[in-house]
Amino acid sequence: MREGLMAFDGQRLAVTAMVERFGCRARFSDVFEETLLLRNVRTIDGVLLADHLWLFMGARFGAVDPQPGDVLCFTARVRPYVKHKLVSRRNGRLQRIRHTLDYGLNYPTRVSKLAMAQEVQA
Repeated sequence: MREGLMAFDGQRLAVTAMVERFGCRARFSDVFEETLLLRNVRTIDGVLLADHLWLFMGARFGAVDPQPGDVLCFTARVRPYVKHKLVSRRNGRLQRIRHTLDYGLNYPTRVSKLAMAQEVQA
């Protein structure tokens, strides 16, 4: 669980984070959605909220064209969600066997780049 985010449940925060890499997640059958892995998610004051977060790419992140190594600044709302662990049964159907409560960031707005990948490496 992300204890740093738990304290801000329901609040809107301004955060900074570094783009680690891209991924995708199955949304429906044969429909995939691009995701973004963010590392070192911190408040503007520098307080560490989470070591990593996965967010959907969306139009607002896509507008700034993030690349691995870029540092992004944005505002988002802290919300709880249920993480499920799925296992496959013999007949090929998926069954939920365990779930836990965790916190993430939703509804990102005011997305901007603070530093580009080349500046971070130098």
